[in-house]
Amino acid sequence: MTETPFVTLNHLKIALAATVCIGSGSPGLAQNLAPPVAKVTAATPPPKLVVMIAVDQFSADLFAEYRGKFTGGLARLASGVVFPSGYQAHGATETCPGHATILTGSHPGRAGIVANNYFDLSVARDDKRIYCAEDESIPGTASGGGKYAPSVNHLLVPTLGDLMKARDPEAQVVSVAGKDRAAIMMGGRQADELMWLAPTGLTSYRGTTPSPTATQA
Repeated sequence: MTETPFVTLNHLKIALAATVCIGSGSPGLAQNLAPPVAKVTAATPPPKLVVMIAVDQFSADLFAEYRGKFTGGLARLASGVVFPSGYQAHGATETCPGHATILTGSHPGRAGIVANNYFDLSVARDDKRIYCAEDESIPGTASGGGKYAPSVNHLLVPTLGDLMKARDPEAQVVSVAGKDRAAIMMGGRQADELMWLAPTGLTSYRGTTPSPTATQA
């Protein structure tokens, strides 16, 4: 399943979404198509919008194979600066650790997100299996079957969006994804809007409702 956490656009001073993380391809193609990179100096104005798009399971060889056929947004991205051999230097290749690493820059052992699911015998409930994006301390919850309470509690380090908000409280951070763990791990603790798909449409943390503006975006 493709997961696309991204940040939206309407009148955001600074918005966070999710990047195109692409692995390998032909360095020659990247060098031939990439325009000169503008030098960043102290006088360079800060960006008004930061967009980060993560496409789960979009491998580097697929990107390289179809690069000449891209149109629209992918073609625009591919015509810029491309790092065809980028990688994350850790062995936890599951979704939750990967998304947590992308926007925190921390390996799973430090970020606290070591797997999609793991066991913790110290938890109080009978179900010792822990889902990476749940709050197992809430009574009556379980790690699966739609009985868990989505939460960012297990993420131990700030995301880029959290750091942006700390520097500028007026910054706006929005994270939207196909799965809760992708939206939560990339949006962080301070996201202004954080949503994912459910059978009934977009949803957010238990007990909250996305605003009409965010839902329309």
